[in-house]
Amino acid sequence: MNNNIKCVGVVAPSFFIEKYDNYNEAMKYFKEQNIKVVLGKTVEKRLDNTTGTAKQRAADINEMYANPEVDLIIASDGGCRALEVLEYLDYNLIKQNQKTICGFSDITHILLAIFAKTGNKAIHGIDIINGFGERESFVKEENIRKFWENYSNNKWCMDISKCKVLKEGYGQGVAIGGWINAISNLVNTDYFPKDKKIVLLWEAVDEEPNRINMMLQSLRLSGLFSRVSGMIVGKLTNCIEKEYYDCVQDIKEMILSVCEGYDFPILIDAPFGHSEEKITFTYGNDVTINTEEK
Repeated sequence: MNNNIKCVGVVAPSFFIEKYDNYNEAMKYFKEQNIKVVLGKTVEKRLDNTTGTAKQRAADINEMYANPEVDLIIASDGGCRALEVLEYLDYNLIKQNQKTICGFSDITHILLAIFAKTGNKAIHGIDIINGFGERESFVKEENIRKFWENYSNNKWCMDISKCKVLKEGYGQGVAIGGWINAISNLVNTDYFPKDKKIVLLWEAVDEEPNRINMMLQSLRLSGLFSRVSGMIVGKLTNCIEKEYYDCVQDIKEMILSVCEGYDFPILIDAPFGHSEEKITFTYGNDVTINTEEK
C-alpha cells in the first residue's frame, strides 16, 4: 500500500499541533505500517499561532529534502502562516532531491511554490492531523487508500463522475490548484505554475460567497483563465453569506458569471477540500473532463 516507503518526514510550516489525539493517531498509523517518522525541529513547538519563525520552519522543509533517509514529506496541518516560508526555501536543494511533499489548505502555498520552482512532485490531499490522524471510518480509509494509490501510480485517481455539471464541455490539461485563497495569493507571482493548459481545482472553507467572488475575479483579471481548459470545484465548506445575505448571487451562478466568455467545462462538488472526503491529486497529472461521458 505504501509503495515501500520506509521513512516520512513531518514538518509544521503553518499551524501548531493543537489536536494531539489526531497527531498521536497518525504516529500510531505509521508505526503499524513499519514506517519511520522523522520530525522537523519545530513540529512540537509553538510560537503564537505557528511553530517557529519563518526561517526556522523553512529550514525544517529544506532539511527534509536534504535528508537521504526521508522518502516522503508530510505537513502536519494547515493554518494561515505558510506563505511566510516561501522566500526562505532552498529551491536549488529541493530540485536536486526529487521527493514528494503533501498537504492541503494553507499548505497549498508551499505545494504551488515547490512545483512552480522545481517541478518536484507535490500532492494535494491529506496531512497528519486531517487524514492520517483522523478517527477511524470508511472515509478515512478511502482517503488514505487513494493517497497511496496516487503516490504509487502518479496518475489521476479522483472519481469526478458524481460531480454536478455547471458548464458542459471538453477540457484536457494538467492538475493545478487547492485552497482558493492560496491560488489567489500567488497567481501573479513566480511561485505559481506556468503550465499553458491546466485543469484548475479549487475549494474553500469559511469564506462568504462575496469573498469567493473577489478571489475568482482576481484570477480572471490575472489572465489565468486563458490557460484554463477545465475547472473542478471541490467542497465549499461553511461558505455561507452573512454580510450580503439578502442580495448576493447563488454561488453556482456566481462561478458561471465569473467564467463568462470562456468555454472550459466546470464541475462542482468534487471530493476534495475541507470536508470528510479528501481525495488526492498530484500537480502536473493529466486530467480530462468530458461532460458527455461523465
